[in-house]
Amino acid sequence: MRTEDDNIFIKKFGERVANIRKAQKLTKVQLAFEINTSESNIRRIEKGQVNVGLSTIRKLSIALDVPLKELLDFEID
Repeated sequence: MRTEDDNIFIKKFGERVANIRKAQKLTKVQLAFEINTSESNIRRIEKGQVNVGLSTIRKLSIALDVPLKELLDFEID
């Protein structure tokens, strides 16, 4: 069962992915193709609706060409 803190973390992670993706001028479709998932799944990740696994985080890191720690470089209010 997810706690409110979990929900905040997952939402912030999704926002971080979205910001990096947009800064690189990638579409959700392009990112989805790179990590072998659907555009709707990228949308759900970026909205914080899905708790992604470690393998997906690794794939995102590779596809966005950023270190893993950069994906997790955000503050929780």
